[in-house]
Amino acid sequence: MRLSRLSSLRCARRASLPRLCILVVILLGTVVLVDLIPRMVIVALEPRETAYWEAWEEAYVNREAGDWMPWLKEKAGMTGRRWRTVLFGRKSVNHFLKTECANLVQTYEPLIREELHWWEQKGITKDLLDRSTDAKVIIYQDKVYLSHGSERARLIPTYHSLIQRVRLRVKLPDMVIPLNPGDEPLALLRRELDPPTPIFSFCKLSNFSDIMLPNTIEGDVFLRAPDKRAFRPKSRAGPKDPRLPKAVWRGSTGGFGGLVKGRAALLNLGLQRPDLIDSGVLDWDVNRYGDDGGRLKEKMSFGEQVDRYKYLVWVPGNCASVRLALQLASDAAVLKIDSPELEWYYPLLQPWVHYIPMTANETWCNLEEAIGWAEAHPAKVAQIVKQATDFALNYLSARGRDCYFVQLLDAYHKLQRDRVSLGSNVEYTPEWSCC
Repeated sequence: MRLSRLSSLRCARRASLPRLCILVVILLGTVVLVDLIPRMVIVALEPRETAYWEAWEEAYVNREAGDWMPWLKEKAGMTGRRWRTVLFGRKSVNHFLKTECANLVQTYEPLIREELHWWEQKGITKDLLDRSTDAKVIIYQDKVYLSHGSERARLIPTYHSLIQRVRLRVKLPDMVIPLNPGDEPLALLRRELDPPTPIFSFCKLSNFSDIMLPNTIEGDVFLRAPDKRAFRPKSRAGPKDPRLPKAVWRGSTGGFGGLVKGRAALLNLGLQRPDLIDSGVLDWDVNRYGDDGGRLKEKMSFGEQVDRYKYLVWVPGNCASVRLALQLASDAAVLKIDSPELEWYYPLLQPWVHYIPMTANETWCNLEEAIGWAEAHPAKVAQIVKQATDFALNYLSARGRDCYFVQLLDAYHKLQRDRVSLGSNVEYTPEWSCC
């Protein structure tokens, strides 16, 4: 009788396992649908040109082409971020900086102090914020608002997406964040403006007071589609590097300043010395520049560039070029043209440590000299590549970028003198509208 009862109990347990699995699957499916439906409603009613939707569209294209893994990773990442917030809540700014960024805070402190030193004495008042720009993100009572219509302005969706993504991890205090919608810096230093106008931009020059924030147009340099990712745990750089001993550059004409700052020289050198560089542009204004003369070329994926060539050239455009983060994270050596344009992490970079310096202007560049030195010192080049990759892992990964941004917002918030209030020209943006 006892054996019969034990046997019945085992059978009951075995029968309950499939039911439990079915319940778990149903629960997980419900969680995914609850997370996905609001996003689909937003897409159907009011598509937003944010970095989130760009990533979603790219993943969708990969899925339609038969590559499901990028789509699944993207979906899992978005759902995970959303539900981690729901289940575990968010950290305070201080707790986040102490637990997530302990080894970065001291490194970032002098950078942030330099960005905000204009307002140390008088602070940031409502009058200053009102004269900044029409494009603003307002954090008020733990909700994010965007000035009406600015989501269509060029870079605003990218910045808004970054703010919303950080907000899923950290409880940010009330603040007004004026944003620069374009590439070039806006806050030119003028004597009559003391203190200057606070505006957040991704790039600036030394005679501007723009506050530099991370530009996430390129996304996480270590979590990209294979054709756009070039990070390799084991570098090929060194004496046995099998790649072609020449440089590569692909890009645009660079708007109003790119050709003058070195792109024209690279394109001309690509025609005259194809043994030194494979250069080409993806756009060409015939009315402005005349016939392209062979400068217009087909797109080459970033992954292919790194797999084929030892050297990557960085050249500024309208302001800085955000491609540098990807290049530093690759296992190709970066030949960086000296320029006054700055992104937030440039003060941490050192020539001959993280990159090989170059000089260039509209008609000339010393590319031949730079490649000649690199070919004569392959071991040193391998060391530079490793140091550049280590730099990218520390500072240009999602963690490094988020830590800088949260620390910057914390210091910026402490300078605001007036309480935040909402005007009539704002719209609430839910957290799932970005990432």
